Amino acid sequence: KAQEDLEILNNRRETERINGEMVVFGNPVQLRHVASGRFLTLTKCRAETERRNLRVVLHRTGDEGAWLKLLPCYKAQSESNCLTYGDIARLQSAKYDRYIHTAMASTPDISEAKCHYVKRTFEVNGAHESCRLQIIPFSSPTKSVVPGALQGGTIMQLLHQEQEGFLS
Repeated sequence: KAQEDLEILNNRRETERINGEMVVFGNPVQLRHVASGRFLTLTKCRAETERRNLRVVLHRTGDEGAWLKLLPCYKAQSESNCLTYGDIARLQSAKYDRYIHTAMASTPDISEAKCHYVKRTFEVNGAHESCRLQIIPFSSPTKSVVPGALQGGTIMQLLHQEQEGFLS
């Protein structure tokens, strides 16, 4: 309990410190899920769909697995550039040598009407392969020194480029 309280306190302090600062490719960040208030966190547990990958959870306090780096996808961007809305990035764990990745599983399912159909499910996990995520504003971006730049504390959406869907 004391370690959890310390993590909550440290997260609050860090959030206050970086609130309003430009987010730069390569710098560690934490992503908080708006609806639950929990942190996107990689764990040491195996993922359910792709067993060779690590499980991603929404953790109440976050921990060292919650620190992620937004890395550029294209050579025109470098790790010292500010992120702007519309940029496409990869999310890499600062602790584990893994990227945020989505997996799709198709499983047979039987409905109450006894009709067979295929149920498609998606899983977010930590893999050695990366996926491309586009940074989309959730609401009107705050005004910043660099037009369209992403700032700490900003609410954003991540659009998965290959699956053409938002991580939620």
